[in-house]
Amino acid sequence: MSKLPFRTQVGVASMVSSSNGPSSTNHSSVAKRTAFVLAILHLLFGLAIIVGWIYRIPFLKGASFGTLVVPNIALLLVLTGTSVMLQFDGRLVWPGRFLGVLVGLFGLGTALESLLEVDFHIDHFLLTSRLSDWSLAEVPRGRMDGPTSCAFALVGIALVCLRRRESKVNDIAATGVFTFGYLAILAYVYGLRSFYGYMMALPTAAILLVLAVMLVAAAECSWLRDIIVSSDAGSIMLRRLAPIIILLLPAMGWMRIMVEKRGLLPPVFATALLLLTTIVVFTSVVLGVASMLNRLDAQRKHAQAALIRTEKLTAAGRLAATVSHEINNPLAAALNAMYLARTSGVPEEAARYLEIAEREMKRVTAVTRQSLGFYRGQNKPELVNVNGALDEVVEFLRPYASAKGVALQKGDFAGFIVAEAGELRQIFSNLITNAIEASPRSGSVVVKARMGDHAIEIAVEDEGAGVPRHLWEEIFEPFFTTKSDVGTGLGLFVVKELVVKNGGQITVGGKNSRNVAGARFAVTFPLANPVRSKSAIASSIRP
Repeated sequence: MSKLPFRTQVGVASMVSSSNGPSSTNHSSVAKRTAFVLAILHLLFGLAIIVGWIYRIPFLKGASFGTLVVPNIALLLVLTGTSVMLQFDGRLVWPGRFLGVLVGLFGLGTALESLLEVDFHIDHFLLTSRLSDWSLAEVPRGRMDGPTSCAFALVGIALVCLRRRESKVNDIAATGVFTFGYLAILAYVYGLRSFYGYMMALPTAAILLVLAVMLVAAAECSWLRDIIVSSDAGSIMLRRLAPIIILLLPAMGWMRIMVEKRGLLPPVFATALLLLTTIVVFTSVVLGVASMLNRLDAQRKHAQAALIRTEKLTAAGRLAATVSHEINNPLAAALNAMYLARTSGVPEEAARYLEIAEREMKRVTAVTRQSLGFYRGQNKPELVNVNGALDEVVEFLRPYASAKGVALQKGDFAGFIVAEAGELRQIFSNLITNAIEASPRSGSVVVKARMGDHAIEIAVEDEGAGVPRHLWEEIFEPFFTTKSDVGTGLGLFVVKELVVKNGGQITVGGKNSRNVAGARFAVTFPLANPVRSKSAIASSIRP
C-alpha cells in the first residue's frame, strides 16, 4: 500500500520470512501425528486378521480373489505398528528397533525359504491349528509369498533406521515396499494372475502401500517426505503429476482393455482414443502447473523487489535519523544565539526579523525531532496519550495532505493506552497516508475516535474509491497492493502486525456516508484506565 515509515522497514524482512508457507517444523509435526495414527491402524489390522483366522471369518482373513492374508503377516503388522509407536518415545527407541530387527529377519527368512526351496519351520509360527483352512496349492501352507516376504524385510530395515538422521536408507526401503504393493495392485487391475495375483492377497498389497506411507511419515529425517510436502516448484509439480501417473494412467489402460475385450470399439480406434486422452490430460495438467509456477515466480520477484525497496528505505531512515541527530545541537546553539541577539537591545525592526528567524528555526527543530521519533521509539510499552500521538502524526502529514489538495481533519478526545509509542505513530501514519493517497483532490480525510467502557476506537475515513468487500480480508496479506507502481504491499500487513502486537484489533469497511464513497479503517485498543460511561469524543474537528 503506502510507503512505510522508517521504523517499519527495520523489521520487515523478518515479518516477510515469517509469512511464508508452512514451515518444515509444522510438516514434521503433522507427519508424526499421521504416522502414529497409521501405526495404531496397522496394529488393529493385525489383530483383526488374527481374529479372522481364530473364528474363521473369511472377510477378516482377506479371502478374496482366491488368496488369503497369512497369520504371519498379521503378526508382522502388530510388531511393525508397535515398533513405530515405541520409537516415538526417546527412551524406547532401542526396544522399537529390536522389534524392527525381528520383522526384518522374519521377512528375510521367509524370502530365503521361497528362494532356496527350504523350510525353516517359520510358516507355522502362529495359529498352526487354523492352517487346515489353507486353500492355496501354489505355495506351502502358511507361507508368505516371495514379494511380500521381501517387502517385510525392507520394512524391518526401515524400522531399524527410523530415527537416524541424514540417512536415505529409510526412504529407499519405503519406496521398495510401496513398489511391491503397487505392482501387485496393478496385477489385479490388469488380471495378470501369473504376476502377483495368485500369490499376494489384495488386502496385503493395499496394506503395503499404507505401510510405505507410515514409514516415510514416521522417519526422523526423510528426503522423500521433504520433497513431497515442500512448497518449492519441483514439489508442486510432483504433487500435481504423481496422481496422474500412479492412478489415472493405469485406470485409462484398464478402460482400454475392457473396451477391447467387450468389443465396444475397434482396437486401433481404442488405442488412438487412449493416446489422445493421455495427451489432453497431460497437456492440461502441465499447463495448470506452468500457470501456478509462473504465479509463484511472479510473487517471488515481487517479494524480492519489495525487500530491496525495504532495504533502501531502511538505509534512508537511518541516514535521516543520523542527520537529524547531528543537526540538533547546531540548531539549539543557533536558537540560543538568535534569542540573545533579539533580547540584547537591537533596533525594533532587527528584533522583528530575528523573531521570525527564531520561529522558523524552531519549526526546523520540530521536524528533526519528529523524524527521530518516527525512527526510534522507546521499544517498550508505556502509557501513551492517543490524542497526543495522533496530533504529532497529523501535523507531520498535514503539508503532504495540502500538497495533494486533501483536507486533513481530526477530532480532539481523551484516552490513554499502554503501547509502544513509536509503533503507535507508525500505525496512524500508514493509515492516514493511505487515506490521503486514496482521496481525490478537494477531498477530505477525517480522523475520528469513540470511547467505550473499556476500549477506544480510532477510525480513519477517506473519500476515495473504497475497498471492495471481497478484499477486506486479503488486503492485510503481505505483498497485496492495489498500487502496482509505488506500492510494496507491506504497509497494511505491518500495520496489522503492530496493532495485534500492542493488544489491539483492526478492521476495514466502507464509509458511513451514503452519498460519498470511501474506506474506513478502524483500530481498537483497550484503555489503560477504562471509563464507566460512554461519551461523545469528537467534540470539535479542526481543519
